[in-house]
Amino acid sequence: MSAFFTLRYPKGGVELLIYVGINAVQLNGEGFIARIGQGQLLLEFDMDKIKAAGYSLETPVLITNHTDLKEIKNTNEAGVSNDVELIKVEF
Repeated sequence: MSAFFTLRYPKGGVELLIYVGINAVQLNGEGFIARIGQGQLLLEFDMDKIKAAGYSLETPVLITNHTDLKEIKNTNEAGVSNDVELIKVEF
């Protein structure tokens, strides 16, 4: 496992690439748990472990199949926190 997680949903869904901790791939997956399932957490990670290793917590989230989607809307300009919606997509 690495700091890159590509999450794919069935046809008509969204493909995400979540890159937690710039260059944290050198942690070899330690402190990361990838999850998948509608309505479930996508990913868990140990923020303290990543910070202690000297890596940034900046986390780009890329929609890799964006051309398959009708609309992508950023719903949170202020930043991300627990239980706050980040984006909405329309198929």
